[in-house]
Amino acid sequence: MRSPKNKLLIIAISSLLLFPGCAALLLNMLLPNLIGVLAEQLGVTESQAKTATGAIMIFTKGSLEFDDFKKLTGLIPGADEYINQAESVIKDPMGTVEDLTGALIMQGLPKNTVETAKPILGCYLRAKQEYKLADKIEKILTPAVKPAS
Repeated sequence: MRSPKNKLLIIAISSLLLFPGCAALLLNMLLPNLIGVLAEQLGVTESQAKTATGAIMIFTKGSLEFDDFKKLTGLIPGADEYINQAESVIKDPMGTVEDLTGALIMQGLPKNTVETAKPILGCYLRAKQEYKLADKIEKILTPAVKPAS
């Protein structure tokens, strides 16, 4: 059974595609607590969601320009705390998405953490009118396609 928050999230994401202005307003109301939404969607504690968020921010830092990373951390309340909490998880910010996933699994997070967090973080940033930053983050968090042998 889906919770009311889950239903609102599905409606918001769907409406984002059809009615960007209305969806952004709805997402602003729905996603003020990014960590709570991530925790609920992943089925983990808020502490684990903070670690995952911090790890994702550390991971993206190596691919973002300084100003974009500063903007990202400014848009997520508690970002510095989450980064500090995740520093033991991410050793190499220039690794692959697969490396990030492996590090998060080692911390007891589900295998689909990055995959689940990517659209939620993208919607969160779009709700803050940061469309280009959302696109950059989603691209960074998309695993590289390996060429067929």
